[in-house]
Amino acid sequence: HLKMPTVCNARLSLVVTLAAAVPEHHLIEWPGLEEPLASKHYSGRVALEARPYSFPWEGTTPALDAHYWFVESEREPHKDPIILWIQGGPGGSSIGGGFFEMGPLTFDYRSTRTSTYNATGIPTPLRNPYTWTSFAGFLAVDYADIGYSECQHRCTWDDAKACNSVADFLEVFFTKLFPEYKGRPLWIAGESYAGILV
Repeated sequence: HLKMPTVCNARLSLVVTLAAAVPEHHLIEWPGLEEPLASKHYSGRVALEARPYSFPWEGTTPALDAHYWFVESEREPHKDPIILWIQGGPGGSSIGGGFFEMGPLTFDYRSTRTSTYNATGIPTPLRNPYTWTSFAGFLAVDYADIGYSECQHRCTWDDAKACNSVADFLEVFFTKLFPEYKGRPLWIAGESYAGILV
């Protein structure tokens, strides 16, 4: 189990530098959160090897440490679908989008007006009443040099590399990290430029 480190520059540090077993990615508390989590949260980095691909054109995905945030459904986590969220941009953080749009936690002006914030300087995550986790699992992955994801060597990106990197991440997610979710309905959503990847 992981206790979250303190916040630097008002950014939650979700990254776990170990790409190990899922229990090590389990988040049991958030800095500043004043209520219990409504469902299980996981976050970590997953090492993806460089891989040749031939669709939609030929190329090679870069070796990447991909950062993800997965939150189980609050309703029926062992039955509900999973929604993969891909942020637009290109280059926007899917995890950042999760905080300010459809994820289970959000920040707003109230985040800096709590007793916890006054005592610690850490903005208080607030329950998002419009979260998609009320009916589905939520999965956000930063698939390129975005947020806490990073290439293992210098790399360049195009749409095909991004699309294939997301597919590689999903294969690891459903076969190694969370095999119990394999076969579950997967809904893929995104906004703006992410429509190309969706």
